[in-house]
Amino acid sequence: MSSIKVALVTMIFAASSFASCQAETKQGLPSSIASIGVTKAEWNDIQAEVRIQSHRAGIAEAALMAVAERSGSRLANSGRFSAATLRDAILSSLENQARTIADLQDRLTVLARAADPEIANLLNSARLAIDEGHLDEADKFLSLAEESDLAAIAVAEARSERARTRLAEAVVLRNELTGLDNLLEIERFRSAAIEYDHLLDSMDGTLAPNDWAKAQFNLGVARALLAQAGDRDSRVMAIEAFDAAAEAYERLGDARGSTRAQQLADALRLP
Repeated sequence: MSSIKVALVTMIFAASSFASCQAETKQGLPSSIASIGVTKAEWNDIQAEVRIQSHRAGIAEAALMAVAERSGSRLANSGRFSAATLRDAILSSLENQARTIADLQDRLTVLARAADPEIANLLNSARLAIDEGHLDEADKFLSLAEESDLAAIAVAEARSERARTRLAEAVVLRNELTGLDNLLEIERFRSAAIEYDHLLDSMDGTLAPNDWAKAQFNLGVARALLAQAGDRDSRVMAIEAFDAAAEAYERLGDARGSTRAQQLADALRLP
């Protein structure tokens, strides 16, 4: 990956970001949206839904609000919307926009594990783009970062982690907790469990509730797979981790995540 290419792309984004910040207000009802008749009360409804969707997706409210402002202003300037239809269009887009932000942040988290100084500027630019509502730009920065060799390793490890999760779900939900005898795999799962234990010890669940819930779930996965290898203590610890994850996802308003964690905990409780 060319360092000149990286520098050029980040400089272009920085310039455009500065210009857009000068042109748009970040507080109150955006003038372009107000100009077609959207009222402050209607904008308050949009802000309330932003809070709900951002909490549910485990993302920053400010990031989703920035996307709502940008997309709303773009639609308003198109001249194709009335006040009522614009409000409805903004509201109906928030759930998908929240998911997109969550996906981008997940990619950013994975790439940050690479600890590659060559992509540090790209990751910083992607983070800024997400915060300012430039989701397409964030995707471009992350795609460039993913070209790094170290990033490719981090992405592969994340895929492996997701594969372990799918395996654990299949094993646990069928209540087939015997038969894992690959010593190398067992040692990997044991190392993963230790890493997640250490991570949770250093993490504040109130400051990073989404990351805390994911870490608890992944700890449960690692412990469930060790239980498959005959480790009875790991079965108990897996149940505790999944229970904690279910409660955390419920607090986040993530019904799917809570249900999935609870199902795994309940399956492990079966004799």
